[in-house]
Amino acid sequence: MLSLAAGIGLIVLLTVKFRVHAFFALFLACFAVGLGVELPFPKIISVMKEGFGHIMQSLGFIIVLGTMLGVILEHTGATRVMAAAILKLVGEKEPPPPWGSRASS
Repeated sequence: MLSLAAGIGLIVLLTVKFRVHAFFALFLACFAVGLGVELPFPKIISVMKEGFGHIMQSLGFIIVLGTMLGVILEHTGATRVMAAAILKLVGEKEPPPPWGSRASS
C-alpha cells in the first residue's frame, strides 16, 4: 500500500509541480511502484505492456471514434458555431484567453 501511495504521489508531483506529461508521469510511477513491490525489471515492463494492451483493447475504438468526430466537427466549422452559441448563452464578459497564449498575472 505504501508503494501505491508513493506512486500516486509521484504522479501528482510530476504533473502538477514539474508539468511532466501525464503519460510519462504514469510510466515513471509504474516503475516506482514495481520496484517498491520488488518486481524484477523485466517483469515490470511486461506488466506495463500487458496493462496498456488491455486498456487499448477496451478503449481504443472509442478514442478513435472520438478523434474522428472532433476532426469532422473542426473541418465542417461546427466548433465555431458551437463556441458562438455558448458565448451567446453565457455572455462575453471574460472569455478565456485563446489556446497557446499565456495568461497575464
